Formats: sequence, C-alpha cells, structure tokens
Amino acid sequence: MHVLLIANQVTQATTLESVLNDKNIILEESEKMLRKATIIMELTQKEEREVAVANFEKASHDVNSIQLAINRDSVELSNLLVNINELEWVVAESAQKRAEVAEICTRLCIIEPDNAEEYYSRVLERAVKLFYKLHVDLANVKAALESIGRAHNLMKPDLAHGSGDVVDIAIVQDMIFSLHFLDLAHTYWPDLKIVKFDSELERLKMIRMNNSNSTSIATARIATARLRLLRSHIVNNQVFLDKEGTSVIAKLKTAFEKINILSKQLFNARFRVLENRLLTINDETPRNLPVGSRDILFRIDKRLLENVVNDTGVVSSEEEIGRAVGLNYGDYDISSPEFAINTLPPDY
Repeated sequence: MHVLLIANQVTQATTLESVLNDKNIILEESEKMLRKATIIMELTQKEEREVAVANFEKASHDVNSIQLAINRDSVELSNLLVNINELEWVVAESAQKRAEVAEICTRLCIIEPDNAEEYYSRVLERAVKLFYKLHVDLANVKAALESIGRAHNLMKPDLAHGSGDVVDIAIVQDMIFSLHFLDLAHTYWPDLKIVKFDSELERLKMIRMNNSNSTSIATARIATARLRLLRSHIVNNQVFLDKEGTSVIAKLKTAFEKINILSKQLFNARFRVLENRLLTINDETPRNLPVGSRDILFRIDKRLLENVVNDTGVVSSEEEIGRAVGLNYGDYDISSPEFAINTLPPDY
C-alpha cells in the first residue's frame, strides 16, 4: 500500500519535474527571445538615431547652403543696383549731351539754314500734329464707347408694366439716363450723327395718337417697342464706334511708322550739318564721322510713341511728342550773344 503510494508520488514528482523542465525551457526561450528583441530594438533605435542625425546634418548643410546662396545673391543684387544707378546716370548724361547737340544744331540751322533740315523738320511737324490728333481721337472713341456701354446696360430685355395703370417709372427713368449717356457719347464723337434712329419711332407715335382711348396694356406695348428701338439704336452706335476705333488705331500705327522714317531723315540732315560745321572749325576733323555716332547723338524716344500706339500711355501735348522725335521748340533771338557759335560741340 505504501509502496503504491510512494510510486504514485514519484510518478507525480517525475511528471511535475518534466513539466517544470518544460517551463524552464520555455522560460529560457522566452528570455532568449526577449534578449534578441532587446538587441533588435537597440539596433533599430541606433539606426533611427543615425538616420535622424544624418537628416539633421543634411538639413543643417542645406540651411547653410541656402544662407550662402542668399548672401551671394544679396551681394549680386547690391552690385546690380549699383550698376543700374550708374547706367541711369550714364543714360541721363547721354540724354543731356544729345539735348546739347540738338541745341547746337538748331542754332546752326537758324544762322545758316539747311534746306534738308528745314524741309524734314516741317514735314515731321505735320506728322506729329496728325499723330497727336489721332491719339486724342482714340481717347475720345474710348470715352464714347464707355458712355454707350453704360447706356446699353440700362436697357432691359423686356419692359414690365404696372398693375394696369402706367408703365414702370423706373424703366422710364432708365430710358432717360440711357439717352443722356447716348448724348454724352455724341459729345465725345460727333461722327455718331451718321447713325440714324429708326423711323419706326414716329410710326409708333402716330399709332398712339390715333388710339387715344387705348388701354394701359396697349400703352405698355408701345413703350416696349420704343425701348427695343432705343436698344437697337444704341447697339448700332456701339458697332459704329468699334469700327471707328479700329480705323483710328490703324491710322495711328501708320503715322507712327511715318514719324520713324521722317525723324531718321531729319537726324541725317542734322548730322551732315554738324559734320560740315566741324570741318569749317577744324581742318583735321575726319571727312566723315563714324556712322554709329549719328545714332548716339540723335535718338528718338521710341517708348513714348509705342505707349501711345499700344494705348498704354497718355501724352499731354503735341509738343511732348515733338520733342520725343527730335523737333525743337523755343524762341531764339539771333542777335543774342549765344548765337556767336565759336566752340565745338560736347566731346563724345
């Protein structure tokens, strides 16, 4: 009995020991896995730290590079601003010198008139007058178009009427204001008188006079018809002005090209006057000055003219255009000591 009990306990102990061994093995495996996981985690953290450090170093390098580029660009910008200031000064000085040369040529031509210079000056002056007139015309066409546009905006597609009494007073007021803008457009561009109002308007008046007992609905219909006639007339004015504007722009471009040609011919004449004067003052002066010197001494303000042609600029007077293309304005007293020209023009 005791032997069986002992054997049973031994068996249980053996089983328990086996289970314990298995658990120890599992524990050891778990510890190994934990150590492995810890190592992996440490390696991962190390790699992440290394990546983070590398990214930080790269970002720092990029920031430094950008800062260096900014500093370099700042230096270049400063140098560029200095160069621009110097160029502006040179341009201003060149413009002053060209003005002095033009003044000298003017005095020379007054003392000893040159046929070519006098001819091209007069022809160019007429071309400038036309150019300025077209510039003003274009501004007037634009103003007229703006007024016509406002008149058109006041015109309703349909004319509503009241509850059986009268036409909507607001619509009548719109028609009155529309006519005001139409009249204003005629002030800016009188040629609009060519656009005639449809004679249907008078016929509608006769219909109303012959039907004095007409209902308010019939009256509203007549008013609607009149509104449509007015709207059609405004549209016709708008179409006419569009064509006029296109024509003015085409003429302005043609005048611009003519001014370019005439101003060059005038500058050629003045250049020859200057050459001849230099030869009479100094025998050692070259028979012909360098060809490029003409373009340096005589130059038109082409940008001002282009702004006018492209409708991106406004000039205040005909004289402003004339000065830009080489015409001289001013009163010169030939008896003045200033006309005793015995000095050379500015040294270029």
